[in-house]
Amino acid sequence: MRNLNVSLTALIALGALALPAMGEIVTQPSGLTPGSTYQLLFVTSTTTTATSGDLNTYNNFVNAVVNSTPALASLGLTWHALAAAQNGYSARPTANVYTLNGTEVISASAVSTMIAVPTFEDGTLDNSGAFVWTGDGSNYIPYCSGQCGLGGTGNSAYGLPTSSNKWLLDNIAPDTNSYSLYAISSVITYSPTPEPGTVGLVLLGLGALGLARRRTTLTA
Repeated sequence: MRNLNVSLTALIALGALALPAMGEIVTQPSGLTPGSTYQLLFVTSTTTTATSGDLNTYNNFVNAVVNSTPALASLGLTWHALAAAQNGYSARPTANVYTLNGTEVISASAVSTMIAVPTFEDGTLDNSGAFVWTGDGSNYIPYCSGQCGLGGTGNSAYGLPTSSNKWLLDNIAPDTNSYSLYAISSVITYSPTPEPGTVGLVLLGLGALGLARRRTTLTA
């Protein structure tokens, strides 16, 4: 019995190592039903100016961040900046949106409200209070200051990720300032697969239980 208790204690300790760590990227939120759809969103930890009027400039920027993050690049999704520029603007979310710690941040039924603080691309919360270029008004309508969207007349709209109603439009600032961007994925259809931590926990559990049984047999 003593050997069994020792093995179970080891199992608990090893299992803790397999649990998701703070800042670990979550790309499959819990609680979803198979076949349901969702999107992912994060704030870029790196910043850029808003002097370009070409939306592709900002799409390329967020994709460079995605490609430098293996856990995101491996998903094979289409990513774009959630922003408006002189030559176009991104589509509003069409499904519930989750950030990279598994938390829902935008509901498909109320896409103008941020209901939780988003993360950076590494899964850590963006509690910095730093600004994010959007070029948008408060309802996915390009903000106009002479010209509409990013790269206009020298000033563009930015949002505040920590504010539920100012995350798209907080104020305007000179285009030469350097702020982050929101990156949003294409729509994902949920198909449950075990997270790496879960797989590790199961394997460790099976190994520890097998070891416990073997020791019990030997000491019987």
